[in-house]
Amino acid sequence: MCYFYGLYHADSKVLSKVFHPDSRYINCVSGRYVNLSVKEYLQLVDERVAPVENSEQPERSIISLDIASPTLATVRAEMSMMGRRYTDCLTLIRTTAGWAIIAKAFHYINEGEQ
Repeated sequence: MCYFYGLYHADSKVLSKVFHPDSRYINCVSGRYVNLSVKEYLQLVDERVAPVENSEQPERSIISLDIASPTLATVRAEMSMMGRRYTDCLTLIRTTAGWAIIAKAFHYINEGEQ
């Protein structure tokens, strides 16, 4: 899946193919609310060290996929990388160009925490 590949390689070009240009990146980690445009989010991706460069072997899985209609779906995915265990809730829409993530909300815990 391009989503996991793009995160693991910190590749904003790959990620830009799965995110809708109007999508939002949202989280409230450590009580700090963050709501970014996809452009702002991809800049953050470009600035970080890619997990692949540290020879990390991430665990990744799709926990659920719910197709609510021909144009709306949600995905719950989990991935372990950069010393954290992420839970991503992705909302996808289908346009004439195909399926794209319109919103990404996530949470993480540090590895070893419960």
